[in-house]
Amino acid sequence: MKNKTLTFEHSYPEFVDFMRTAKMRDNGMDSSTDKDFEFTGSNNFDEAIGFAVNGWHEGRSDLASAAEFAMAKTQTIDKPEWVYAPAGALPNVPAAAAAVPANMMTMYDTNTNVKRPIVTIYASFGASYMVTREAIIRRGAAIVALIDQIEQSGKRVKLVAYGANAIKGARSDGKAYDQMVYQVNVKESDEQLDLDRIAFTMAHPSMLRRCKFRVMECTFDNYIPGYGSPIPMPVEMREDNAMHLGPMYDDTGFTSQEEAIRTIQKEWEASSKQADAA
Repeated sequence: MKNKTLTFEHSYPEFVDFMRTAKMRDNGMDSSTDKDFEFTGSNNFDEAIGFAVNGWHEGRSDLASAAEFAMAKTQTIDKPEWVYAPAGALPNVPAAAAAVPANMMTMYDTNTNVKRPIVTIYASFGASYMVTREAIIRRGAAIVALIDQIEQSGKRVKLVAYGANAIKGARSDGKAYDQMVYQVNVKESDEQLDLDRIAFTMAHPSMLRRCKFRVMECTFDNYIPGYGSPIPMPVEMREDNAMHLGPMYDDTGFTSQEEAIRTIQKEWEASSKQADAA
């Protein structure tokens, strides 16, 4: 029998607005208000939204350092020649993180009449309680390095953060569902890479343990034990020729930054082969 899936898709401003204004339902779920800092990475829900809006400075710093290391380790594919200046088409992440004025790049021989191909990456922010913060940061850094790599090759990248859950028996407004997918468009293809957004959505525990929980608390009529089980993007919802990164169930593949780079690079190579074969 076909799964019934409830889906949400928000731009980043819509995501922030929803978190600020949505009302919790009387369904017995309130984990988004948990006071466990070790579990959520924030003291309360309002502080978590503050990180989403104003930046999570500790995480951004860690991610920027790890991403700079990851980029140095990553071989750039089909590398074009770039000119660096205070204004340009794309950001140079390490330079921007270091506050270097000439942190923007433009292709030396750009044909403005040629549209740059777009690569879409769907990256789950789902993670089990066994996944360490350090592994999540390494994965986020490897994703940043990959985006930088792809965009330096002359393509554009759209990044979608998502959380998918198996929620059998869930009800919302009288309708039954057994899956839920929540998507946030972190980076549109024509936007610059925003480390604050990526640090929060890809590396902060509150993205899942406060924000995703809050979506469910404001949506469902009934209590869902454990808030469901994290799952990859349902096959029927997978965009053709896009890259899909599933949830983290443990630290496997991300025990060091070098291993994280290899893991994400392998995913990219496999995705590229599938796109070429399509």
